[in-house]
Amino acid sequence: MKEVLSQQNIRIIKINKCKSLSGKSILEYQIGCHGDSDTFVRITNNSGGGWFSGEWVYLKNLIAALESTTQLLTSYAFQALFKGKSVNTAAFLFAALKEEGLISPDTENPRCYVVQSVDSFMQSLKALITSGVSLKDTSVIASKASTQNTDDEIPVLSSKPKLESGKAKTQSHKR
Repeated sequence: MKEVLSQQNIRIIKINKCKSLSGKSILEYQIGCHGDSDTFVRITNNSGGGWFSGEWVYLKNLIAALESTTQLLTSYAFQALFKGKSVNTAAFLFAALKEEGLISPDTENPRCYVVQSVDSFMQSLKALITSGVSLKDTSVIASKASTQNTDDEIPVLSSKPKLESGKAKTQSHKR
């Protein structure tokens, strides 16, 4: 199911950069909120030129995917959330969550990851939300959207998408 929110309803509380999991490119991502508790993340730029979806993704779903396994994690844990979309999106979001400290490399297998404290991560976001911080969106996605009406509705991936008649339509970004 896709929930549709207005761009104006998502307040950007953090903008950051990180290396991709391969270390070959620099990613830019944003964390935003809607209200006091709904938090979202999205990739906004990739220096390496690979395709990705710039949709806001509900953090609750990413965390649920991470917590649903007892095995070591890879970005494959997010693949079910992105069927019909660029495979890069899951790995790029995984890299962003690594940068945020939500996951860290396993000591025995550095290509696999383990979940860190979800509570610490969410408390840091709650502090940003309650501080009232609201950052300006200066991303490539925003500059493309500025040629359109800023009140346009944007898709927000809030749960596992249901594919209709084959493949879901997606909008990908390449930089």
